[in-house]
Amino acid sequence: ITKVQVKNNHRIIELENGNVFRISEDVFLFNPIAEGDEISESELNNILLKQTEKDIREAGLRLLKYRMRSKNELKTRLLKKGFSEIMVQNAIMWFENLKFINDEEFAKCFAEEKVRNKKIGAMALKSELFPHHLDEDLVDRVISKVYTDFPEEELIRKHIQKKRLADKKSLPEKDIKKISDFLKRKGFRWDTIRIVLSENGWV
Repeated sequence: ITKVQVKNNHRIIELENGNVFRISEDVFLFNPIAEGDEISESELNNILLKQTEKDIREAGLRLLKYRMRSKNELKTRLLKKGFSEIMVQNAIMWFENLKFINDEEFAKCFAEEKVRNKKIGAMALKSELFPHHLDEDLVDRVISKVYTDFPEEELIRKHIQKKRLADKKSLPEKDIKKISDFLKRKGFRWDTIRIVLSENGWV
């Protein structure tokens, strides 16, 4: 080792062969090295591995700082940052062990937020959950629970009220089709839509 410099809470290490690498102060604390020391390739690789482990955990924590994420989403984002598959998998296990990620809690919060804010039906919610590669039984349980708390018929009524159609005693067939198509795009099944439209005497 020919040079050890302190820069922005990191140590910049320069080797005799010209290679330079950066390690954080806490990694350096547990792996102290100084100018003039000799370091083997295995020792260097171990230090760099510890630094990568720290980097990936910090990257994951920054992502989780903004909002909850599913295990698959966090894994995908970390892989895109260039970390290796095995290092990402190890980091994911670390996050899970510390309860920083939990797919069941994520699914519950995600589903409730989508239904509360967007008032979508079960088919649309299932589509929005799909990219997170959650367990199918978990998705089914979460969907069942969220629509117990937010019944689909009531969500449809709110859409109709928002469009100022609730007081209409009758609607032209084209308008009935228009609202029906809108509700289908929102992820509601026709059987559920028909129940609410029947209440207004529209079908």
